[in-house]
Amino acid sequence: MAQLEKIEVNYKIGYKDKSGNIVIEPIYDDGQLFVGSGLSEDDAMYASVLKDGKCGIIDIYGNVIVPFIYEEAYHLVDNLFAVRKKAEGISGAENRRSLTDGC
Repeated sequence: MAQLEKIEVNYKIGYKDKSGNIVIEPIYDDGQLFVGSGLSEDDAMYASVLKDGKCGIIDIYGNVIVPFIYEEAYHLVDNLFAVRKKAEGISGAENRRSLTDGC
């Protein structure tokens, strides 16, 4: 499948193909572009997305690969992901989430 474009509908993020067909319904609060070549099963394409205040990872078909229970979630390479849960008792800058830095 070709690269998907991010769309926003009613303040929710989804993804469409180059023909304009919605492939992943706009149900996410925020999201990144898909990364990976998609040329092989080992290099599938994934995106970090935010839903109900938690980060997770989806594939280009909308399947949840990493559940929405993390403060941050990143696709590193192949089928390798990095995630972080909120550390209890930490305040200030440590608790901020920015999709520009990851989900």
